[in-house]
Order: sequence, then C-alpha cells, then structure tokens
Amino acid sequence: MSSRFAMSVSRRAPVEVILQGVIDERADLAADAVPAGGPVVLDLGGITAITSLGVKQWIEFVRSLAKRSPDIRVRRVPAILVGQASMIRTFFQRAEVESFYSPWSCPGCRGHHDQLHPWGEAVPAKLACPKCGAAMVFDDLLQAYETFLAR
Repeated sequence: MSSRFAMSVSRRAPVEVILQGVIDERADLAADAVPAGGPVVLDLGGITAITSLGVKQWIEFVRSLAKRSPDIRVRRVPAILVGQASMIRTFFQRAEVESFYSPWSCPGCRGHHDQLHPWGEAVPAKLACPKCGAAMVFDDLLQAYETFLAR
C-alpha cells in the first residue's frame, strides 16, 4: 500500500476528524488526539484502503473514541469501509452514519464514479454516467450494501 495515512482534527465544535490514505498497522489512529466530551464527526471520504491489521486498529480507535464522546457521526464512508462494516457488526460501534459512497463503472466511456448517498438511501438499480450519460453498472456486491444499510 503506498498512500500514507493522515488524520487531521479540528478544534471547533463539532470536532471534525478527517482521515485520508491507507489504514494499516502504521496508521496513527489516536483517539486521545480528539477532544473528549463533545460531538465528533469522522469524515472518511479520503480513505483509500484498509488492511486486516488496519481493521484491528480501526476497531480499537472507534471503541476508544466512543468512550470519550457521547455523539459520533460518520460521513462519506467509502466502499472499502462499507464492505468491512457489512461484515463486522461493531465496525462503527454506536456511531451514526450520515452518508456513504457506492462505486459505479461506465461501459460507455470506461469511467468510474463514486456516488454519495445519504444514510438510508438504497443503492439504485441504475445510474447515468455523469460524463457521458450512459447507464453505469454497479461495481460491488449489492448484498454488502443491503447488510450495511440494515445495521
């Protein structure tokens, strides 16, 4: 994995934690870097991959964060984390998911598009390509998204 991990934390309320790159054994997921007591928003849109050791680190991070904050919201969950959350019931602990991405491929222009959805919105049966207008193909396992949305 080549994309270095980065975590930035705002100091205003609600505290926003922006995560980017690959979550692996070297990722510095430090819950104590997040101010305790107030609401926290985790922006995961920049996460590009997660390894098995990264999953372990993530679960420990979210568990520690849940002890420090009564209100955790998660936004822009990328497909790679939707898959993990659909398999691991405690992946987000008690955090409220606000939005997630679904991956799409276009056979017309060979483009790729990640569609942002608000929580609770089902993945549509079809989607028009934002570049060429052709019908795109869902590029993941629909069952994983259904399980994720049922959590």
